Amino acid sequence: MARRKSRSRVSFWLRDFIGCDYSTAATARSQIATILAQQRQVALKAPYGTAGNQVKRISTKADLTPQVLGWIENTVKQQGAIVVEPWLGKKHDLSLQIEVLKVDGAPHIKLFEAREFLTDGHWQYKGTLLDKKFSTFTTDEHRVFHKAIPWWQRLVRDLGRTLFDNGYQGPAGLDALIWEDAAGDIFLKPLVELNPRWT
Repeated sequence: MARRKSRSRVSFWLRDFIGCDYSTAATARSQIATILAQQRQVALKAPYGTAGNQVKRISTKADLTPQVLGWIENTVKQQGAIVVEPWLGKKHDLSLQIEVLKVDGAPHIKLFEAREFLTDGHWQYKGTLLDKKFSTFTTDEHRVFHKAIPWWQRLVRDLGRTLFDNGYQGPAGLDALIWEDAAGDIFLKPLVELNPRWT
């Protein structure tokens, strides 16, 4: 885990903003209540959701309508779990492409350059920015991103080797994001979702 820089408003420390999956609706509801009690919003995600279609945003208890509670129940029943995590103040969506290969009988993880991509208000993919300089980033966002890259790449290679060890070979796209907390600190969330395909 990356460490937060002492007395700095710029960091890629992960803190407690990593989502966990819950295998029952009751434990998911308990975690939702815990996050809301901390004056934070909640993101609910289906583990195998696609293109933002299976993401719910919970701002208050009133958002836990019968429809949402039913969706939680159905998601757990159909997919075995549901992801509950604090809603993050996203600044930029990022994607890092890898290819999991077998070379001389051993895993070889080929990394491609990260890219920023765009989504609409419903988290649907709109396009990718072909801008290697990440011109949309602020100075602080650049600092966090470039400091995190070596650590992020190690994480991605480890994930690629895990895919290989579980019998997967081929392309994989990893989504990540740059986000900002209420105090203005900047962070990298290194893994939002994994897609076993070219993205």
